[in-house]
Amino acid sequence: MAPTKFFSTISFFFLLSILNINAQKSLAEKLGYDADAKLLIIHADDLGVAHSENKASFLAMKIGMVNSASIMMPCPWVPEVADFAKENPTADLGLHLTLTSEWKHIKWGPVAPKGEVKSLLNDLGFFTTIIPILGKIYLSWKKAN
Repeated sequence: MAPTKFFSTISFFFLLSILNINAQKSLAEKLGYDADAKLLIIHADDLGVAHSENKASFLAMKIGMVNSASIMMPCPWVPEVADFAKENPTADLGLHLTLTSEWKHIKWGPVAPKGEVKSLLNDLGFFTTIIPILGKIYLSWKKAN
């Protein structure tokens, strides 16, 4: 593709995306507020880590203090979250990407087979903290450059 045609095509799609964004309603408008209204969305993070956290988050969602929550799938209390999700199908639940295990006294590992994610695991088979992963990324980058 010739450079001129390439840049014309890119420019067309860029302009099209800007027009599309401008045509869409803001989240505030979709919720029935003015377009420039300031909204506070409170999110419950790390569902599944502990029973107490689950219970507090479920209650906060039910009474409207919390708008959404994310589930850490490799954690021990995920079955309780699954039960909550079945009983509350309109609850705004999402998945929390979990590649590390930062807590001192509770650890978790992958949901994938350990052999497929060895670089993320410590010697005991749990996710490592972020520090060793950053070191591996840096060493890979340094070797490539």
